[in-house]
Amino acid sequence: MARGKEPVNQRISVALPDSLHALAKVVAVAREMTLAEYLRAAIEEEVSRREAELRRSLGEGLP
Repeated sequence: MARGKEPVNQRISVALPDSLHALAKVVAVAREMTLAEYLRAAIEEEVSRREAELRRSLGEGLP
């Protein structure tokens, strides 16, 4: 995200197999979250993890 700009929420559509969708709903309920909250948190966590891996592999060369 560029400095000084407000974050923009983007809506996405993802097709999940029924088994994964059902499991995600169970995990969300167990964590007292909505499915949307859980999926957002899971995506953010995975993106952060992969960004950290990429930074390590590139020697912190990312902006």
